[in-house]
Amino acid sequence: MVPKEKKETNTRKDILICGGNGFTAQKLLEYIVEQRPRLKIGVTCRNAQKLAGVFKGIELATHKSLDGVSKHIVGVDDPKALSRVFKKYRVVINCIGPFAHTGLQIVDAAIKAKTHYIDCTGEPGFMGQSMAVFSDKALAAGVMVVHACGFDSLPIDIGMVYTMKEIGKSKEVVEAYAESYMHLVNARINLGTFRTIITSLDLLKGRKPEKKALAKEHKPTPSAKRRVKKMPFFSKKTNMYALIFPGSDSFVLRETRKKLGGIYPNCHCYISVSTIFGVFCTLMLGLLVGLVYLLPNALREVAYKYIDILSFGRVRSQGPSDNEIACSAFQTKIFIKGVDKTGEIFNFQTMVSGPDPGYVTTPVALLVSAETILANEKTSLKKTRGIFTPGAAFSETDIIPRLAKEQIVFSTLPVGVRSL
Repeated sequence: MVPKEKKETNTRKDILICGGNGFTAQKLLEYIVEQRPRLKIGVTCRNAQKLAGVFKGIELATHKSLDGVSKHIVGVDDPKALSRVFKKYRVVINCIGPFAHTGLQIVDAAIKAKTHYIDCTGEPGFMGQSMAVFSDKALAAGVMVVHACGFDSLPIDIGMVYTMKEIGKSKEVVEAYAESYMHLVNARINLGTFRTIITSLDLLKGRKPEKKALAKEHKPTPSAKRRVKKMPFFSKKTNMYALIFPGSDSFVLRETRKKLGGIYPNCHCYISVSTIFGVFCTLMLGLLVGLVYLLPNALREVAYKYIDILSFGRVRSQGPSDNEIACSAFQTKIFIKGVDKTGEIFNFQTMVSGPDPGYVTTPVALLVSAETILANEKTSLKKTRGIFTPGAAFSETDIIPRLAKEQIVFSTLPVGVRSL
């Protein structure tokens, strides 16, 4: 006789997308409808009218019917109803940001439904809270919770896994140190991402005592003692100017390092810009973030309303055109310096490249992460339960060739070679 729990799992649909009226969710749904028509999927939204509009728009854009996609009108404010919906699916993809506002409720509902969970968060504060609150619960429920599976921060995290595996083919590494340089081509920040940055800063402010306590507990290895370069500088490695990258990449890489252990390196993350003017624009954007963060909530809303003007077009309230998306891309180079078992110092260089970060790479990375769980949950991921970062969750899976099929490519470069 088949156990009830196993029977329920076998009858579940594949993927549920949370937040159907958001741009990321729409792009993800559109991609699945066009590229993965056999997947059994559903979408949640708290507003039936908005979801109907989204479906109509995607049907017009793709010339495909969405009759096979299940609609679930439910909000985050009803966790019991949310959990009942989650029980109908094997994997939940959460696209509702800022995650600091609603993310914990959705993780909790997924765990109670015994449904695997992934998201596209780039908020270290939220991820830290989730790990602290739900790690044991997710493990007990037999559930995988994998954060940061969008552009923040799957490419760099899986890229580091790829890099260390490539090095391991020819060397037994004793110690290694890494730097990454991310270069964006024609990319812009949307208003949703800008709001998320401000929300993350709010959350981090309240967690300062906790961060200090964690810092005391964590004793850095010799490779971690290298100081991050906080001021803009010219990098001979990339032949570009570089600034410290304030996103979630460093946090995610550290968490992956804790899980994988061994010689997984400490990494300092930078963003590369081609010109001095690019450096100036990036610094001004950082200044704008700081100024908006200092405003009271009412004035923040006013700033968001005029963000296109205030940012000189660097932040957009409306999504880009299809042509702009087609012309956007990213390229992240990873530089490793290490020592092997013989005492020899070596250098190694890899690159992760892909299409538009927000509107193509993020939906694709989310879908591939979900498919990797669906394909491997009873094999290579059988014992992977709890809260994870992408690198820690997927290090022993086939996610790299899966991503490569979707134009997110990992490659090894000869030392000293510079890319465009």
